[in-house]
Amino acid sequence: MDNQQLMNKKWLKISREEKFEDFYELDKKEVSSGSHGQVYRTKHKVLGYERALKIIPKNFIIDTDNFKKSIEQLQNFDHPNVIKLFESFEDTKNIYLVMELCTGGGLFDKLIDKDNYTEKEAQEIFLQIIQAINYCHFHGICHRDLKPEHILFLDKTPNSPIKVIGFEDSVFFHDNAYKTKDGKTQITKKIGTPYYIAPEVLGGKYDEVCDIWSAGVILYILLTGDVPFNGTSEQEILKVVKSGIYNMEIPKFKEISNDCKDLISKMLIQSDQRLKAEQVLKHPWLIQLYHLIYPFK
Repeated sequence: MDNQQLMNKKWLKISREEKFEDFYELDKKEVSSGSHGQVYRTKHKVLGYERALKIIPKNFIIDTDNFKKSIEQLQNFDHPNVIKLFESFEDTKNIYLVMELCTGGGLFDKLIDKDNYTEKEAQEIFLQIIQAINYCHFHGICHRDLKPEHILFLDKTPNSPIKVIGFEDSVFFHDNAYKTKDGKTQITKKIGTPYYIAPEVLGGKYDEVCDIWSAGVILYILLTGDVPFNGTSEQEILKVVKSGIYNMEIPKFKEISNDCKDLISKMLIQSDQRLKAEQVLKHPWLIQLYHLIYPFK
């Protein structure tokens, strides 16, 4: 099937048959932009509620099968720390995703302003990130590009919940295409961002715990304001990532608890020794906070 035929064909089973413009007014002021398209604020013409609209050009999508499966799965998601997809529309050129509107800014921008968080603050944010990852993994979705730019605050209140976004490159790893003969998951496409990508992804053989590595990098940054794997070029950064060598013997880690450092060491480690998302939630550094929030679980 050539590219033009693919464009004309309906992509998503969940897409409404009507046009987006029939239901929503578009604020032309861009909220954000990324590698997959632009995000705008939009308002329902009849009901009046505000949403975020992501417009994704179809020719921006490299792996159409993964994209379609992940987005269709995302519409079924219902978790307080995963961005909510309400509905989708499409035409021959674009996919239109109507999503939850987040007005509190992104974690990346907060880190620039704040430099680093206290251990308690980092713990509260990180718990939400891991809960989102655990929910995604339970439902067969590996995010593959977890980073501060893909973590938003719902609103500007001090205790605003976070929302994980950026599922355009995620993969539905329960698909038989990603199962080896012994039933294990093996994904091969190299997807991710240099500072946060797991070393096994660079090797082209990985599973969903690549997200745990990325989360470990984010936790390190929350606590220190610095990335654990750095370099002056992308090539140099990836070389350091492959080595897996990072430093916790820095001044900012002197006041960090041993439990926290232990958790980081069990996330930034080779994949066959790395904790799964549900194991991270049960780690001593998080378990007490988890039960304070969810006392009956």
